[in-house]
Amino acid sequence: MKPQSNAIYWRLYTPEQYPGELWQHWQTLNLKFHQGNKMLSAEFVELLVKYFSDTLYIAAGYSEPNNRHSELDSESLHPVVKGAEVDSESLNQEVKGAGLDSESAGSNHHPEPIALALLERAGKGRWQVFKPSQAQVGLLLMEPGRDPSLKQLVKQLPGLVTRVDFYGLDPLEHQGLIDNLAAEAQCYATNIRVALSDDFEQYWAQRPKNLRKNINRYINRVSRELGDTRLVYATEVEEVRVATQRYGMLESQGWKGYEGTALHPSNEQGQFYQTLMADLAAKNQAMVVEMYLQERLLASRLCCMSDNTLIILKTTFDESMKKYAFGRLLLHELISHCFNLKGLEYIDFYTNATSDQMDWCTDSRPMYNASYYPVNIAGQLLKSAVRLKKRING
Repeated sequence: MKPQSNAIYWRLYTPEQYPGELWQHWQTLNLKFHQGNKMLSAEFVELLVKYFSDTLYIAAGYSEPNNRHSELDSESLHPVVKGAEVDSESLNQEVKGAGLDSESAGSNHHPEPIALALLERAGKGRWQVFKPSQAQVGLLLMEPGRDPSLKQLVKQLPGLVTRVDFYGLDPLEHQGLIDNLAAEAQCYATNIRVALSDDFEQYWAQRPKNLRKNINRYINRVSRELGDTRLVYATEVEEVRVATQRYGMLESQGWKGYEGTALHPSNEQGQFYQTLMADLAAKNQAMVVEMYLQERLLASRLCCMSDNTLIILKTTFDESMKKYAFGRLLLHELISHCFNLKGLEYIDFYTNATSDQMDWCTDSRPMYNASYYPVNIAGQLLKSAVRLKKRING
């Protein structure tokens, strides 16, 4: 049978089995199909895997059946389980037994993928796309217009599969998958952007009257009660690293510090962001913007940049001075600054916007979580149970 022209033919690999340079392939797809989105970049995703993953599988999609590896079926992947150590030697033996040794796995003759996803087990029979809290969008790359072929993907997963969850689906990046899973998709957030067209004065004049009035009120209050503030834009590698540390110290003083979720310089999350921001700064793709009163840090935002978009990764402020709204004042200054940066077209917040935050944006879009239930008895029973629970809970 001739392959469907728009189908994706999936294969599942462990990291040791992946045939080729994973992160090179990942970045190629990101640049080709996702406009180099920094939230899907190889450097970002590789660090997420390094710091926050246990055991992952790599789902690679091809434009035609990959017959060369057809014998490497899902049963050969059974030693890899979440939380367990991977026995590389036994895996290599299984790969060789399937007719694919380590050298041929990386052979140049192997076709490059048109889709990549990082998957992990989520419980008995359940799988999910890897998405730690630091990831603002689902870690899945796919050629637009392709049938995601999820039935065929499930066939590659070991054991009985009852559900596959796709988190953080962005219409700008995953519209085809959202359409395919529309019946089981739920909006979990409304993300916002600011289009950097025209100039800041025009943008600001179009904001709601209450927002403009409140910002002017905060500016006047700060000037009257505290005096002048100053802004610092860190862009060089070392200054970005140190500014990221300062960010962590400030965030740790607030409610996130009390809950243990703050980005502190000494914890794993703090180390992740210091490494990420310094790596991006080395490519002129990172910026930390800070607001000070004399030498006191009042607010900070961690940002990264692609060719045309600045993404706000993290934001914090001095909660003991909440009445001055330094977080909002810093955002006002940052947006004004971005209108003067050559080549930038958007500021993307990647957040679940509140009604107050919506006042700042020029456009918004829903973000989705979605599930795929295989056409088997267990999968369909689970789908029915989930739907019944939703109806009961309203």
